[in-house]
Amino acid sequence: MKKRAEKKLLERPVSSDEKRRQLRAEAAHARALEGHNGWDNYETWCVHLWLSNTQHLRENARLLALPGTEAEGAERIKDFIDHLKPDLGATFAADLLNSALDAVNWMELVRAIREES
Repeated sequence: MKKRAEKKLLERPVSSDEKRRQLRAEAAHARALEGHNGWDNYETWCVHLWLSNTQHLRENARLLALPGTEAEGAERIKDFIDHLKPDLGATFAADLLNSALDAVNWMELVRAIREES
């Protein structure tokens, strides 16, 4: 359904290259709002992927996510990830990493970890 809507946007007649670029940008934005692989966004999916790919990280995430409320678990998982990230100083890479981690839906992550336990 979503692909048909995007295709329709891109296939309607346009009068200029600028309009075509605008339509492509709108379609890309619509895809970004849809989430990633069933997750709220790419960043949340990516953190879950890395936490679930190794036994050590998976077990630590489970121990942090299970007790208390979802909000408490989310805060513990976020703190855990903050301790894992490297000290990049005041750099472009640090800004990008922090921006990505700010986009993570920590509550969704905790719910997934609890469901998998």
